[in-house]
Amino acid sequence: MPSRVVVPLDGSPAAEAALPVALGLARALGAAVELVHVHDVPISATSARAGLLGVAEAAAAQRAEREATLGALAERLRQAGGGAAAPSVHPVVLQGSDATDALLAHLAHAPVAPDAATAPGAGAARTVVVMTTHARGLLARSVLGSVADRLAREADVPVVLVPPAADGVAAPGTGAATAPWTLRRALVPIDGSAVAREILERLTALPELHGVEVLLLQVLVPTGVGGLVPPTAMLDAEALDEEVDAARTTLDAAAGRLAERGFPARAEVVVAADVAGAIVERARTAGADLIAMASRGHGGLRRLALGSTADAVVRRAHRPVLLVHPRR
Repeated sequence: MPSRVVVPLDGSPAAEAALPVALGLARALGAAVELVHVHDVPISATSARAGLLGVAEAAAAQRAEREATLGALAERLRQAGGGAAAPSVHPVVLQGSDATDALLAHLAHAPVAPDAATAPGAGAARTVVVMTTHARGLLARSVLGSVADRLAREADVPVVLVPPAADGVAAPGTGAATAPWTLRRALVPIDGSAVAREILERLTALPELHGVEVLLLQVLVPTGVGGLVPPTAMLDAEALDEEVDAARTTLDAAAGRLAERGFPARAEVVVAADVAGAIVERARTAGADLIAMASRGHGGLRRLALGSTADAVVRRAHRPVLLVHPRR
């Protein structure tokens, strides 16, 4: 069971939009919440204060301000948490010139929360990260933002990316920090690979999530290579029907195994040239609270390549996306 949900924050309302999802997951998993801010004080940014107080004193004063702000937010979340079932919330201020490096180092260590397990070096195995994709100052390399992008690629822990104005998640400035979010239904794209199936193993290993409805979705690309469908392509309807039937049989069996382990599940197979678009649209029409997918996968020419699709899903989804790395 994950013992902590880590929420990177930069002081902006956009970053705090991830808090409802983080609190909802923590409540479901019985985990603590860590509100994490990486404190970096370039001398050039504090030259006036540094001249009066000295560089070390100025840095310490600014860090104290960050700690006070984060502490106040943690207290507000604790008071609005909903009684005994509310997760514990702990502010954490890190020091580092590179925010992502500091966060990755923090994720590799045991939780700081006093009510969480503290075995040295075991922190990553008990952690999930929840963050927005458009926090202030994080838009260097991609639509994910440099910090979210690197954490999604490099962290050895599951990462939940919350898009701006996500469906079912309160917008910044409208009570986002305390508005409830509950995981009731998850859409899980499957491509037939061992990597993609691993996410189901991770899910069923969490008895705290029993009762969450799971929709298994496999997207088959009708023809072409790399998901590109030539306009003049002639589809072999009979062969495609056979592939759809085979995929549905496999997914139905997987859904049955999930149901036996306490997860109501159903399976769907769709044919579409736009794999990411099919995933995003089905999540919308199914009312999924979360899209949970492997960060990379593999399959045949007609099968969904999760690794090449995950980024597109995050870009286009209007709901949180959970990315799970395959075990090494």
